[in-house]
Amino acid sequence: MLVTPESAITEDFMTFLNRQRLCHRLDRIVIDECHVVLNDQTNFRPAIAQLGRLLMAQAQMIYLTATLPPTAENQLFQRLRTSREKVHLFRARTHRMNVAYRLWQPTVPNQYANSYDWVEDPNIVRFIRDRITRARAQAGRVVIYGLTTKTVDKLAKGFECEAYHSHTIDRHSVLARFQADPIGVVAATSALGMGVDIPNIRSIIHIGLPRSLLDYAQESGRASRDGLRSEAIIIQPHGFLRPKWDPIHKDPVKAQAEQSRLDRYISQDCRRVILDEYLDSYQRQYCGESDNTEQRCDRCDEHWQANEEVASELAHQLGSEPARQLGSEPARQLGSEPARQLGSELG
Repeated sequence: MLVTPESAITEDFMTFLNRQRLCHRLDRIVIDECHVVLNDQTNFRPAIAQLGRLLMAQAQMIYLTATLPPTAENQLFQRLRTSREKVHLFRARTHRMNVAYRLWQPTVPNQYANSYDWVEDPNIVRFIRDRITRARAQAGRVVIYGLTTKTVDKLAKGFECEAYHSHTIDRHSVLARFQADPIGVVAATSALGMGVDIPNIRSIIHIGLPRSLLDYAQESGRASRDGLRSEAIIIQPHGFLRPKWDPIHKDPVKAQAEQSRLDRYISQDCRRVILDEYLDSYQRQYCGESDNTEQRCDRCDEHWQANEEVASELAHQLGSEPARQLGSEPARQLGSEPARQLGSELG
């Protein structure tokens, strides 16, 4: 039986569980993506924080997640109303060797007064179009993440793709159409961050910094579940900061801690150093340190930024107008040749 958190914590469902237990028909309860219990963003689903009530059913509990930092284990057990001593814990490293983590910080004019309006800048439009062309050349899909529904709607309109967020009327149909299109593009909020297992998403693009490093790990983890090469890019222009009104946490101390982690991710010499340290308590110095097949981040790939400049200039020379033409057949037919000229696979 599958049940939502909102239904799972109701008195009616607890009564149902008790009846199943008394009839010896309740074997265990599984909470998938259990790390979301720790999410205390101001606009997040409050029922999830109450899932610890399910312990009252007196059944075996199984908690599953691939996105739980070791430093958050005890807090998770507390939220679930258990303790470390009562849990058999099995961990494996969560790093994604096939994902190239990148941060692109272009310089854009100060004319964009409203939050994230800089996504309309021609250079950024060309850059995103280039990533889509490269992904399609590899028969792959693209997800473009925005922090707000307004930004996502703007992206969907500009790049002629569908929007996926909390206000989308039929998210199931949007996701189904995206899954059916082998070179599809979708603009989304973090609502598309969990439970999506599509094998050939070759590029994950974040418009602005994500709310937290944990959210970024979850969302970038949608890339290339088939194990092939992919990229996860954050676009954050110089001089444009996260809007102060954008809620991160109810607790200002936690909000500051999240911001500090993101600051380290931006400033660190290697992106993987911060991700692996936070998600797995794994210490390293650079990409490919123990395996040269591991995809390099932008800091460890000395040629990446130059390649992006060439890509943007080539797209401009090819007459790439802003994103309203993105979904047209000519745009698709730019195809794999530019991608091959600019470097192997996703460059």
